[in-house]
Amino acid sequence: MRKNTRARLDECIREWTVDVERVEDTGRALIAFGFRGTQPVLVKVQNESSDEWRAGEVLRAFNGIRTGRVIEHSPGAMLLERLSPGRAKRRPQAGAPAAIPYLRN
Repeated sequence: MRKNTRARLDECIREWTVDVERVEDTGRALIAFGFRGTQPVLVKVQNESSDEWRAGEVLRAFNGIRTGRVIEHSPGAMLLERLSPGRAKRRPQAGAPAAIPYLRN
């Protein structure tokens, strides 16, 4: 992982006021798991060369439907609500197509 990716992660953690429990390196991004106040969140920062550079902007367009809600984002970084396995994000609406309503961290 490039040093500037870690520096960007640290900057996002400070700016978005996240108390971090652990950080994982996926090889393409750094992901910090923690809390913003009492809300479980994660901060994901992409490598500069990643094709997911605008992922925060794209996910925000889904408005939390079938994905964690984007709380904040900037190019190459996003703060997401962290969902627990097996916790339904939303109740299916009558007449909606069948979908898996469960998300994993």
